[in-house]
Amino acid sequence: MNQMIQYTLNLLSKIETEIHDIDLEEDSIFNKSTKIISLLEIDFNELKSHISEYSFNNETEEIQFFKETKPQISSRLLYYNGICKFENSRPIGSDIVQKEFTLKQLDLLKDYFDTNIDFYRYYRAHRTDLDKHYFLRSQPDIETYFDSFYFERDRKFSTGFDLKVATILANDMLSNYLNAELIKDDLPNAHQFYNLNFQKVKAKWTGSKVALIELIYAFQTSGCIN
Repeated sequence: MNQMIQYTLNLLSKIETEIHDIDLEEDSIFNKSTKIISLLEIDFNELKSHISEYSFNNETEEIQFFKETKPQISSRLLYYNGICKFENSRPIGSDIVQKEFTLKQLDLLKDYFDTNIDFYRYYRAHRTDLDKHYFLRSQPDIETYFDSFYFERDRKFSTGFDLKVATILANDMLSNYLNAELIKDDLPNAHQFYNLNFQKVKAKWTGSKVALIELIYAFQTSGCIN
């Protein structure tokens, strides 16, 4: 297996394990996100150091890294940072105030979509004809000068557009998170269950398959479950 592929697979597996372990903790979503961000920053810097010493075998490998691999990590950083900002800025007030605030955050995601609609269409259509322009570390396009991050980025570790891909992925996750918050606002009782700290454990059936089938038939016959 290619050295870069093996390295990134191991790193992504490590990240998923770290996020999973923190997610099982009995803590607020804000505190969880803060802990995840701290770990992701370490992993991200590790990846940056690795890339600074690595020479891609060809353009295809470089494009794959900046189009697919790196955004998987940086999008998580953006996502959990977005959650922290949302939870830290959440106003105190009625459900109406909470809902209005959440809707405004969704509007901001829509603004980014509208501003970058052409790139959204390119990425979501799985096009590849402009990949050499977007995902190779070559002479920057004038478009990147309009991005505030451009002058601060490391040209050896970014093409400019890999951040756009990461932002698309992060915004998709944030949209799901914010829409889930709206559902909670529309269902008041959901807040009660959402805030309870239950111990999370993995349930495993230890009986025989025959016993499990008999149990299912028993539920069905009794009419206890619709």
